[in-house]
Amino acid sequence: MIPVLSAAQMRQLDQETIEAAKVPGRALMEVAADGIVRRLEVLQEQHHTEPSALILVGSGNNGGDGLVVARRLFVRGWKVEVVLTKPAKSLKGDAAGAWFSLLAEGFESAHVFSDDALAYLAQSSFTFTVDALLGTGVEGEPRGALREVLVWQATLAATYRMAVDIPSGLNSETGHFGEVVFQADETLVIGALKRGHVVGRGPEVCGAIDILDIGFSDRRIPEGSDFLLSPIDLTWMIPERVRAAHKGTMGQVLAMVGSPDMPGAGRLVIDGALHSGAGLVTWWVEREALELVGLPPSALWMQRGPGVQALPERTKAWVCGSGFAKNDSLEAQVMNLFATLGQLPWVLDARAMTYFADWRMRHLDEERSVVLTPHPLELARLINASVEAVEADRRGAAVHAATLFKACVVLKGPGTVVASAEGDVRLISSGNPGMARGGMGDVLAGVIGSLLAQGLSVFDAASAGALWHGYSADCLADSHGETSVLPESLAQGLGPALDDLRKSC
Repeated sequence: MIPVLSAAQMRQLDQETIEAAKVPGRALMEVAADGIVRRLEVLQEQHHTEPSALILVGSGNNGGDGLVVARRLFVRGWKVEVVLTKPAKSLKGDAAGAWFSLLAEGFESAHVFSDDALAYLAQSSFTFTVDALLGTGVEGEPRGALREVLVWQATLAATYRMAVDIPSGLNSETGHFGEVVFQADETLVIGALKRGHVVGRGPEVCGAIDILDIGFSDRRIPEGSDFLLSPIDLTWMIPERVRAAHKGTMGQVLAMVGSPDMPGAGRLVIDGALHSGAGLVTWWVEREALELVGLPPSALWMQRGPGVQALPERTKAWVCGSGFAKNDSLEAQVMNLFATLGQLPWVLDARAMTYFADWRMRHLDEERSVVLTPHPLELARLINASVEAVEADRRGAAVHAATLFKACVVLKGPGTVVASAEGDVRLISSGNPGMARGGMGDVLAGVIGSLLAQGLSVFDAASAGALWHGYSADCLADSHGETSVLPESLAQGLGPALDDLRKSC
C-alpha cells in the first residue's frame, strides 16, 4: 500500500521535516531538483535528443523548484529558457532565493510572460517543457497569465512535458480539472502521492508517475492518510488456501440476485463468487430466471418466493440486489432480512442499496456489516446529488455516503474508491476501459461476497475484491485486448490472475 496525502497532510509533513528534522525548505528544493534533473538527463541520453528545456515558473514554492532545476541544467551546459508568470520581484522566500542563485550563475534567459516573450520563444524549439507553475495547494481554474501560459505551452510541438509534483490546473484533492490543464507525459511527485494523482480524472493528465524521495520516507505517515493499492497487495490481503481447506472452511455465500427480467446479472454474481473461492454458493432466485441462464454445476439453488423462507444454516455472507427487476415486489422481503440477518456481512448492489438507504435512516443505531457497490449514478441518487458533483469529487462523495449510511462504499468506475464506515479510504490502481460494459459490477458483488464468506473484514473484502476484479480485467486486456474484456471471462480469469501474481513475487 502506498500512502496518498491531502494537501493539508503534505504541508504538515513539510513542516515536520523542516522543524523536527532541522531541514531547511531550500534544502528540500535542492534535493527535489536534483531528482528532476537526473530524470531529465536520463531521458535526454536515452533518446539522444538536444539537451534543452523550457521551464514554466509560477510565483510559489513550486516555481522555486523550477528555478533550481533551471540553474542545475544551466550549469551543466543545457540550453535553458525560463518563463515567469509574474515579475521576478514578486517571488518570496525560498523561491526568491532560488531566483538569485540562478542569476548568480550568469543566467539571463528569463522572460515574464508577454507577447514579446512569445515572439522570441517562437524562434526556438525545446526537447522538454517543465511545468513548475502551480503546486498542490491551489484550487479553482487557472486565471490570468497562468491560464495564458498553459494555453500557449500546449501549442508547442515535439516537446516532452514533465510536471513538477502535480500538473498545473489539476486539483490535488479531487483529481478534477477544467478547460485548461497541463497535459503531462510524466509527473515527478515530490515526497508522496497526492489524492489528485490517483482519483477522478487525475491519471488522465499525470502521465507516468514517479515519486521522488526527499527525506519524507523517514517521517511518520500523517494520521488519516489514504492508501493506493496495487496488485502486489493481493498476495497478502487474500490468504492462500491451506492444505486442510474444505468447502465448510471456505465459506458459504447466499446470493439473492437476478430475476426473470435480468437473469444474466444474477448468474454473473454466482460466477464471481464461485471463481473467487467460496466453498458453497446458493443462488436464491425464481425458477424462471434459472431456466434462462442455467445453474453452474457447483452452485446450489433455492426457490425465491413470497413470505418467510428458511435460509441455509451455514451462510457466511449475503449478496443482494443485482439484477432485481424494476417492478419487483421484493422490497418488503428485503427490508425484513435487513432486520433479521444482522449477524451476517452483506454486499448490497443496485436496488438493494436504495432499500438499505431507506432502512438505515430509520435504524441509525443498529450495527451492520455492509458493503455498498454503487456506480456514480446510483451514488448520486443515494446522497441526493448530481452525477457531475459525484464525478467532480469521487473520493469525497464515497466518504460522505460511507459515513452517512455507516457502511463500506465501493464507488465503481475509473479510479475506484473504497471508503469505510469510519472514513478510511483505499484507492484502487487496477482496471481498464474494457470494463465499461454491463455485468462487471455483478461479478464484483460476487467476489466481495465470497471474500466476506472466507473471513475477510468488510473493508478488506471490499478493497481486495475491487483490486482483484480490476487486475483480472487488466490480465484479460493484455491477453485478448480491451474490446474482449467480458464479465464472464473476467470471472473465469480471477484464479489464474492471482496464481500468476503469486508465482511472480
